[in-house]
Amino acid sequence: MGRTTWHVPRAIALLRLAVPVVAVLYAVTLLPGVRGPQPVFVGWLDSGVGLGVVVASAALCLLRAALVGAERRAWIFLGLAPLAYVCGDLYYNAVLVGADVVPYPSWGDLGWIGVYPLLVTGLVLLLRARVAGVRASLWLDSLTGGFGAAALLGALVLRPVLELTQGRLPVVLTNLAYPVADLGVLAVLMLVFNLHAWRPGRSWWLLAWVAVVLLGSDSLYLLQTAAGTYVDAGPLDAGWILALGALGLAAWQRPPRTTAVREGSASIAVPATLSVLSTGILFAGALHALPLVVCLAGLATVLLASARLFFALVESRRLAAARLEARTDELTGLPNRRSYLESVQAALHAGDPVTVMIVDLDRFKQVNDSLGHAVGDDLLQVLGRRMAARVGSDRTLVARLGGDEFAVLTREGAEADAYAVAEQLRGVIAEPVELGGLVLRVDSSVGLAHAPRDGTTWEALLARADAAMYAAKRGGTGVAQYDATRDADGVDRLALLADLRVALETGRLEVHYQPVRSLHTDHVTSAEALVRWTHPTRGLLSPAEFLPVAVEAGLSRMLTDEVLRMATDQAARWHAEGLDVPVAVNLSESDLTDPDLLDRIAGHRTRTGLPARSLTLEITESTVAAVMDTALPTLEALRTQGHLLALDDFGTGYSSLWALRTLPIDVLKLDRSVIRAVGSPATDAVVAGTVSVGHALGMRVLAEGVETVADLEALRLLGCDSVQGFVLHRPAPALQTTTVLRALAARPTATPVPAVVTLPAPRQGSGVIASRG
Repeated sequence: MGRTTWHVPRAIALLRLAVPVVAVLYAVTLLPGVRGPQPVFVGWLDSGVGLGVVVASAALCLLRAALVGAERRAWIFLGLAPLAYVCGDLYYNAVLVGADVVPYPSWGDLGWIGVYPLLVTGLVLLLRARVAGVRASLWLDSLTGGFGAAALLGALVLRPVLELTQGRLPVVLTNLAYPVADLGVLAVLMLVFNLHAWRPGRSWWLLAWVAVVLLGSDSLYLLQTAAGTYVDAGPLDAGWILALGALGLAAWQRPPRTTAVREGSASIAVPATLSVLSTGILFAGALHALPLVVCLAGLATVLLASARLFFALVESRRLAAARLEARTDELTGLPNRRSYLESVQAALHAGDPVTVMIVDLDRFKQVNDSLGHAVGDDLLQVLGRRMAARVGSDRTLVARLGGDEFAVLTREGAEADAYAVAEQLRGVIAEPVELGGLVLRVDSSVGLAHAPRDGTTWEALLARADAAMYAAKRGGTGVAQYDATRDADGVDRLALLADLRVALETGRLEVHYQPVRSLHTDHVTSAEALVRWTHPTRGLLSPAEFLPVAVEAGLSRMLTDEVLRMATDQAARWHAEGLDVPVAVNLSESDLTDPDLLDRIAGHRTRTGLPARSLTLEITESTVAAVMDTALPTLEALRTQGHLLALDDFGTGYSSLWALRTLPIDVLKLDRSVIRAVGSPATDAVVAGTVSVGHALGMRVLAEGVETVADLEALRLLGCDSVQGFVLHRPAPALQTTTVLRALAARPTATPVPAVVTLPAPRQGSGVIASRG
């Protein structure tokens, strides 16, 4: 949750303010001399005010669990921890204060020690709620820190404790239980801080305060008890109140805005420091008689640090291999699309005059169809190696984009030199290739786009090189440079492009929302964000009319960011008023090939505080198929971050079954063309079979474009999970959609009936790609 969604009720805000103020004032009353020459127990003050702070802290934690659904179980346990302390303190104050002989351990210790398992359980649950996965190396960091702190603490306080207890087992165990439990709490927090590179957010810092102050208070208590200097109502008693009081403050801090695991030098600094100290403790143990358990803790720290070093080396090698694999085409060994785009971006950033080329093999499909895909793959390997060997250099990069499409980046300054490279490429490709006793000859078409003349972004350059390549195919020239005057509607498109730039820069685009309804509960499960542009002279334009211009001009990234901004802002506003309605935004081909896509999406989540589960990202199978090498790792990373992924327009592409098996999809959206004739035996069989396959693969199945109640009921009987379409809601601006959502949320019962927003029907298109209203 972020600034737009995190709301603290006024009464809780006042209580949150009162707790630290009263805690500090109470601590002042425990300072030497405030209560007289000697500390004296004051019932109303110590049992009333002091414990009142702890009770208020527990109440803040439990109210957090009751009023905010996220992390509920964690805050229940964290709220019970202060109450366990209160139980122990009440028993001690009521029964043991003033007694001639105070038994140790007592029933009060049961309550005090009970604080720690509740704390550890709550912290672990909170960690699991906020962080998706933890690698073994980070667990080792946590254990190293825990054992290192144990060794250090033991070296400082264990000997006097053992001397005090003189072998009485119940007392020894009770005395050791407190620091050992403290170290358990500290070990969990060590893991949390390592996971977040020691920048975990305000709530975790407050929880760290709780752990450190408890550890310090318990350790000082043991030392003072060993020295015979501990007194009731002394300054040390403030430590436990100040520590547990901070729990309630942590409960009502904004949760961290990202759950991504971050690593850096800070992640290993503390474990490394403690392992060095533990080595010193082992050396001191050889010279002086330190307790055996201290030396064992130091030895465990050193061994764990050594294991951590081994894991670091393994992870470094794996990471290097993964980075190379992520930027290498598996078939040809050439740089893949991601690597190529990064190189183009770097060259543009450096201000170099560069030329982007798209190389397409002519009639390659005939090779696959007549000789088989194995021969086609062999041909691509031979041509890829040949191009890299004959044309590739420190100034010219050859890459494979996918399928039979290659790309070249050259830093040859003169356009004539770049053109010569393109001609050389065609000659290299045209040379005979012998495969399996066959001699193959392949022609190619090459399109060129020059920076900065034809564009200053990789999106614009690739789009225009692609357009030039198709011009070369149509004209039979083999090589063509991008020429804006060859566009049939060049002047009109340039005018539309200029207007679109202004609309993007001034925020004149808008997003309409079309709710999705569950066929099981009739509740709204999400709302698809559909971009709209009301042109100042042309009126309402469908995305199909301006998206091609945006892609060609390299504006698709800006357009997607604008839709993401508006959609996440609106979803955050809905969350703020209690409407839990995730939004769905379409991603284009250029988004999936953008190396910064993950950071861009995370930035919108961070800005609004929107959890990942509240932003569904939609793709089409044809879009992914075109950029498979880059798209699949990106989609898997998005899903790991917690986003739901939806496969849009399912049933329109040739690769549907491939997509189901390969892509990490959560929601399967049946295209309107699939369900248009629902109710007929053939269509029903197709829909039922698709639903069955989707469910078997763990996907929810959504039917879009539903226009009649009869179709809705038929889809319900066929097993679809949810529907989207005019029968229930037309796409509408945010204000009207909010009214509909409020009305649906206020219904006493849920019955599937049409609920159409009365607005002019938008032109047809598809989300960020085109409206699907």
